[in-house]
Parts: sequence; structure tokens; C-alpha cells
Amino acid sequence: MMKNNRLRWISLITVIVLAMSCLSGCIGPLGLVGCASLFEDGTYEIESDAPASVATYSNEKYVYNTLDETHKKVYDELYQGIVDMDDSIYVSTEDDQVLTTVTEAIAADHGDLFYIDGNYSYTNYGLITSWGFEVTPSYTMSKAERDSTQARIEEVANSWLAEVPPDANDYQKSKWVYETLINRVDYNGDAPNNQNIISVFLNGQTVCQGYSCAATYLFDKLGIQCFTVPGATQDGLHAWNCVKLDGQYYFMDITWGNSEYGGSSNSKEISYAMLNITTEDILKTHTLDAPFVVPDCVAIDDNYYYQEGLYFDTFLKEKMGMILHNGYVTDTDVSIKCANQETYDQMKDYFLTKGHFQDYCVGLPRISYVEYPDERIILYKFT
Repeated sequence: MMKNNRLRWISLITVIVLAMSCLSGCIGPLGLVGCASLFEDGTYEIESDAPASVATYSNEKYVYNTLDETHKKVYDELYQGIVDMDDSIYVSTEDDQVLTTVTEAIAADHGDLFYIDGNYSYTNYGLITSWGFEVTPSYTMSKAERDSTQARIEEVANSWLAEVPPDANDYQKSKWVYETLINRVDYNGDAPNNQNIISVFLNGQTVCQGYSCAATYLFDKLGIQCFTVPGATQDGLHAWNCVKLDGQYYFMDITWGNSEYGGSSNSKEISYAMLNITTEDILKTHTLDAPFVVPDCVAIDDNYYYQEGLYFDTFLKEKMGMILHNGYVTDTDVSIKCANQETYDQMKDYFLTKGHFQDYCVGLPRISYVEYPDERIILYKFT
């Protein structure tokens, strides 16, 4: 759960612009309001004060590509201004709902905007013609400080990424991101800068927003499309990720994969129940709350359990039993996921209720286990 309330990416602060009299020449913020020239015949030439077109840097981003052309234009204008750390950013919309959607879209697509706190103020601009909003972001540091901090973050991130095998496939990269962030970053609701990646790469303590931004940042460096998903769980506002692996979308919740979240373990452990899962599975415990379209995740090919041979759509006692045996002899916890309730119930009844785990774990008088009924997973503990 995010500490307190998740920062919304816009504060709707309406500023009333007082009418001004144009005696001559150009009047307006930074000279961007109109310019009128009087000719001898009494006519005027009015120059446009509309915002200039800007390039896009987000063609590969998921959320950007869900937007219509109006939203994309505002997205490009606002994102360029944020990267340049402009104090005033002129965008071509007067619709505060468009601005709200765009700010959340930028936050979802770009995990590296650690130098803004998510609050914006805005007002209309344009005297002769109102062209849109003048947006004022709330930066948390100077540009020099941003550049210095960014260099430190990149140094740490690149040292981590050096561990990824050059021939790693999409699944292996996703598992690496999941495990690395859990193993190297503690969940701490009181962590400073926990809404951005400073908390992850420089402080080693964060919450869900920090984890999700860091995952987006790392996947971007790995050449894999990923974005932050805003929503909620029974504990309150929450954030997780959606990642595109081998052409298919999957959900990933790193926070819930860390046993430190919720105090479920005295020592840090990794649960793989939230690594590359479907919409059906995530909606059992999570609620989406995004102003943009989120893909329907239906593939299982890059799900952890499917990839690791731990996914069963029918009850196969010998194969399941050998998984328990291998965990026992190697002193390694193992978990098995079932595709349906019938298979889950049969596994639980045979190995646990009737005690047949002993057929495969000879000499083991009892077994510890953790059930995840929503995901139809049982974790068998041997450590």
C-alpha cells in the first residue's frame, strides 16, 4: 500500500485570469499572449500565440498509444516541459479532464520523473484568444540537483543490470526485475522519497509506488514495455505494473511479492504468486483505477508457474509429488499453482489432508505450508 494517499498527478487549482487592456504591442505571460498591429486603414494583424509543436519521445510507451491525438499533443507538450524543467509549460487544452488524464498517463509511462512531486497548478493563457493552460509543475529540486541525482541512480541501476545475461529472454528478464527489487529493496511505509525511484536505487527502502516506478525504469533499460497501474486493494490505494513479454501483457505486483509487505514473515521471502499474472487473477484482490485503457491480460506463457513447470490444469499426483520430493531433498520451498478449483482441491486433499506428502518426502513427519486460495496456490515449506 502506498503511504497515505497516492499522489494524484494534478492539483486542480483554478486561477482566475483578470482581463487586461491592450494599449499597443504584445501583452501576456512571457510574451505568449497575442500581438496586434494597427494598420493605416484601421485593420489589425493578429499573430497566433498558440503553443509551438513539440516532438514526441513516447512512441514506444503503452499509455501514450492508448490516447487520441488531442491527448497525445498535450502529453508531448507537458512531458517536454517537465524534462526541460520549465517553470511554465504551455499546453493546448482548456479541458481540465484532458490535463488530468495526461498527467496520470505520463506518470504511468515514465518511471524516472523523481524530481516532481505530482502536484500541478494551472491557469488559462492567451489574451486575444485563449489557447489553453499554462501549467506550473512542482519540482522538488533544481535542474543541477536533478542531473546529479540522475547520474547516481543510473550508476546503481546499470551495476544491477550488468548481472542480466546477454541472452536472457523476456521471461528471464522479468523474473530478474521482480527478484532484484524484492531482494535489494525493503518495504518500508516510512521510507523517504517513497513515491519515486530515489527511495529504491539510493535508499533501498520504498513502498508500492517506488517499486512500480523502478520496475518501469528497469524494463525500459531492458527494452521491454512496462507501465505503472494505479488502483487499490483492501488495504487502500495501491500501484503495480503491467509488462509486455513476448508480445503479450501480464500484471506484476512486486510489493505483494515481498513478504515484508503485511508482515507475513520474519525474514524476507519472495512469493511468485504475483509474477506475470492474468487480469482474472489480479482482479481477485486488486481494483483498477486508471483514466486510460488497461489491456486485458489473458496469456499464461510467461507466468512464473507455467514457465517453471509448476502449473497444473489437472491433478497429476506423481508430477506434483516429485516437485515436493525435489524441494525436500534440496531443502528448498516450492509452490504449485492450479488452473482450476477442482485441481486445487484434489491436490490439497491428497497431499495435506490425507498426508501423502510423506510418500515423496520420506522421513518428514509433518509439513508446513501456506495457502493462497485466491490464486489457487499452495507453498510447501522445507526451509
